[in-house]
This record gives sequence, C-alpha cells and structure tokens, in this order.
Amino acid sequence: MRSLKGSAAQAVKGFEGVQANYKNVLEILKERFGHTRLILDAHVRSLIHLPRLSSDDATCMRKSYDEVIGHVRSVESMGKKFNSETLAPVLVPLIVDKLPKEAVENWEPERNEEKAKQNCVEVKTLFTFLEQLMPLIWS
Repeated sequence: MRSLKGSAAQAVKGFEGVQANYKNVLEILKERFGHTRLILDAHVRSLIHLPRLSSDDATCMRKSYDEVIGHVRSVESMGKKFNSETLAPVLVPLIVDKLPKEAVENWEPERNEEKAKQNCVEVKTLFTFLEQLMPLIWS
C-alpha cells in the first residue's frame, strides 16, 4: 500500500499494510477505481496510438515491445473475460500493424494456411515470434 498515491491512498487510509487486509483493500480500490470498460478502452487506445516501428531502431522496438506486453498483461489482470486469447482477434492485427514492414513479411509465413482457417492466431504465438525477432534486430 506504500506505492498508492493521491485518492487511492486516501481510499484505503487506516488499513494496516498486512496480508490480512489485502482482500478488503483490493475490494475498496476495485469498487472506487475499477471501471473495467474505461480501463480496457485506455489500454486499447494506447496500443492504437503506438507509432509504426522502424526496423533500424532497435531501442525503440524493444521499448515498444515492452509497452505492448505491459498493456496486454494489464488487460489480462482484469479477469477471465479479458484474457489475451479472448481479445486476440483485436490485439493480434492491432499489434502486427505496428511492426516494421520487414517483421510483417517474416510474420506472414508463420501464419500458415491451416492457422489462417482457425478463428485467429493466439497472442502468445505473436509474442513468441517477436521474442525470436528481438535478438536478430539487436545484432
């Protein structure tokens, strides 16, 4: 609770920072600040507004990758109905659209015809591809 600031800290003022109070504090914070639709909207908007990446800027690519991972993890922490695989039909094309042209060209063969017939590609498949791509960009 030491990391809480402002109105969040005020909302749980008086609770001792011990394990026994965790559920109560979490419930108060969720009730006060847990507007899931608004939170999801904010994460999706952040992904939409990421710039398209250039393959010649490895530092920017790594930073953007970390930012994308952070948004996806935050969405997943919102509960079962917001897991990345449920949202994959939106997340995968959105993320792929931000990749450099060269990365997209390498990604397309990854999606063989059999996978294209499935509902969608899993987010973890895209992240695995990106994790394999990072060392190539850094070299």
